[in-house]
Amino acid sequence: MDLSLRVEREQDEAVLIVEGGVNYGNAPQMQQALQELFASGVKSVCVDLSRCAAMDASGLATLVEGIQWSRRHDRRFELVGLAPAVRDMMRLYRLDGLFVVRDAERRVA
Repeated sequence: MDLSLRVEREQDEAVLIVEGGVNYGNAPQMQQALQELFASGVKSVCVDLSRCAAMDASGLATLVEGIQWSRRHDRRFELVGLAPAVRDMMRLYRLDGLFVVRDAERRVA
């Protein structure tokens, strides 16, 4: 499954919109996008996973890196709109309590 990433940004907030599937082959794309957002100085990064059909352990590891970067740099990091398959993977790996997760789709104000 292909991966498409899009960023919506306003001032110091950014939303990374993930479409398709995240797997071992394309997780580095999401990792790079998150690194670039944190390096750009945004204070808040939101990852919209409502259009993410599937995610393997590589994708979850990238999200864990995102929360580590956010804590290291005192930034907000949250996930929104988890598709059922992604929510199930988080539960399987017992990561669902690690993230701030919102059900509603979030866009930059």
